[in-house]
Amino acid sequence: MAARFIGVQLEVESPKPLGHLFHSFSGAEVVSVDYRESARGFAAAFEHAGRGVSTGPDIQIAEFCDTILDFGDDARSVWTGAYRRTFNLGYEIDDSSECFRSELAPETMASIARVGASVIVAIYPRDSGEPAS
Repeated sequence: MAARFIGVQLEVESPKPLGHLFHSFSGAEVVSVDYRESARGFAAAFEHAGRGVSTGPDIQIAEFCDTILDFGDDARSVWTGAYRRTFNLGYEIDDSSECFRSELAPETMASIARVGASVIVAIYPRDSGEPAS
């Protein structure tokens, strides 16, 4: 196997504290995997609890976007005031020379644009001691 999908993290950086986002995401079974103060304010990374390879990026991004579109006024203010709103698609790759492709559906791209976010793709080398799935 050349590569496999690991999961989607939503990364947010804002001059404002992100507490309202934590509150809004908690009902959607989203957890924070990183939260810290940064030079420009506050930064957090969120993931769906218990997700990962069990669902693909389209489903995970759609669930994030649905929650974001349902934000109350306080969370929406934090979201729109953030200077970074990025969906990070994580993949793990071995040393195989096979070509790897992953596609996002047009509906997913439209949802990402609707919430004002961007996309990055992170490719991680698989630990040589880890068995292939």
